[in-house]
Amino acid sequence: MNIDKTCCGGNALSRSMLSLIILLFVCAGLLATEPTDPTEPSELKEPEESTELSEAVELGKDDIDVLIERIICQKYPLLIKETLVDHMLDNGRQYLGRPYKFRNPRGEIMDCSNFVRYLYSMEGLTIPRTASQQATFTTTIPLSEVQKGDLLFFKGRSLASSRVGHVGMVIEVNGDQVKMIHSSNRGVVIDDISMAYYKRRFIQAGRVAELQDSYASIRLIHSY
Repeated sequence: MNIDKTCCGGNALSRSMLSLIILLFVCAGLLATEPTDPTEPSELKEPEESTELSEAVELGKDDIDVLIERIICQKYPLLIKETLVDHMLDNGRQYLGRPYKFRNPRGEIMDCSNFVRYLYSMEGLTIPRTASQQATFTTTIPLSEVQKGDLLFFKGRSLASSRVGHVGMVIEVNGDQVKMIHSSNRGVVIDDISMAYYKRRFIQAGRVAELQDSYASIRLIHSY
């Protein structure tokens, strides 16, 4: 299945079609359970109540969608992560070429930190406003372990300063080559962080907690 097209492509699938696909994933998991013993008398067996289905009886359609998403989050966490991160980066690419400090559809000024904050907020994830606050908020990771969606923190214009003054988001990792999307004084661009300017100013890489090992709080359906 092409996850980019089905989950992150905006108008690629209708809500009902995507919900059907999610339901098929759930059914596939249920069918994989251990079969019952055909020799055991059926009248002596107490039927096991499905917690998920019992909850769904009293839920509305939107609540059932949330319940299905929660089941998928538990059974296929890597699928959820890839979906969220790719969707977030696709949103970021839409702004390539926009000038520094442009205003997003909500009227907010898109400097470097508010740009990445905005992309996270579109996925229902909240991070602090400034680059220095984001550096403290995230979990520091080695540059060799960064993945798409992680944040990269740099000094500002002054090399003598040790303070975080700039932030970008990892958009591509290819071996030792790491590229980021960021709102710079040249506008929203994608840069290789091996460029001398950024190499001299690099401070640390950070990962937002929801991109760690647990994705249960991440909503799968964003594009309706």
